[in-house]
Amino acid sequence: MKIQTLFLALVLCLFSQNSVAQDDDYETEFESEVEAVDPLPDDPDQIVEESSSQRELRQRAEEEARFQNEFAKKKIQQEGGLSDSQNRYPREQPLFKKPPGPKKGGVVNVPHPRAKEGLVRIESDGTYRYKTATRNKTQAASVRISSMTTPVILSEAGGSTFDTMYGSDPLFGIVLDYDWKPFKDFRNFGVLLGTGLSFAEGNGTFQSDGQPSREKYNLYVIPLSVFLSYRFEYTHRQWIVPFVNGGGTYYGLVEARNDGKSPTLAGAPAIGGGGGLHISISRMDEQGAFTMSREYGISDMWLTLEARVMQGLKEDIDFTSQAVNVGITVDY
Repeated sequence: MKIQTLFLALVLCLFSQNSVAQDDDYETEFESEVEAVDPLPDDPDQIVEESSSQRELRQRAEEEARFQNEFAKKKIQQEGGLSDSQNRYPREQPLFKKPPGPKKGGVVNVPHPRAKEGLVRIESDGTYRYKTATRNKTQAASVRISSMTTPVILSEAGGSTFDTMYGSDPLFGIVLDYDWKPFKDFRNFGVLLGTGLSFAEGNGTFQSDGQPSREKYNLYVIPLSVFLSYRFEYTHRQWIVPFVNGGGTYYGLVEARNDGKSPTLAGAPAIGGGGGLHISISRMDEQGAFTMSREYGISDMWLTLEARVMQGLKEDIDFTSQAVNVGITVDY
């Protein structure tokens, strides 16, 4: 009996030692797993800084994601709630498709979305032409080359005439006109102020035999005119505009000589009028006309042809004459 009891006590002792040994192994294994983890930094401030930077990056990412989602929702609403099967980025369609023209050529009238903006024409090369605001014409200026028949001028001695000293060839010169349009409701009427310069060269003659002398004479004719004018212009960029004018001119004369004597001054009045044609240059080049209007304020440019007939009012200096001139006129 004692032997059995002793044997049982020995078995219990061995069992208790084995259990303690196994517990020691678990503790060692657990402690090794703890040591395998990276230790936290000893400085608490360092932990706070890293957490703040990570939190800031996370907040930025979340904010960007929210913005993208809101933008996508607004885009879908603007497109009328496109479904997933529809293309959110379709190929851009042209504003206007030019219809086929007539087989024999010509002009086709079609509606266009830009007609409200002033589009009036599409050329065959694709150029778009828009209607632009027209300027009110208040004045015009003209530069022309003139040819005038010679006047009848008698010398004080009675032996010489204009033709004997200067010849019977026409007087060539330049004419400058300024056309002022003061009547707002009657723009076709205007007050024409003009001047110019003509030149002739000749020799003096001896009273005894009428032979040419050695003295050289230069005659300068300077007209000063005041006319009333009227244009037959009724449409914008009219191809041809007839016009008429009438009034008075005072012809100033300066006769200079090369023998050292003083120049001779004289003058004579005349009345008369004329007419002619303005041929539109702006109509020939619409793009150039648009540039001239925008950059320089020129409404229209014309090729001007004019003829005038004058009746002299002074017998000894009679400027009864006919003149033709050609040049350029600009309206602004």
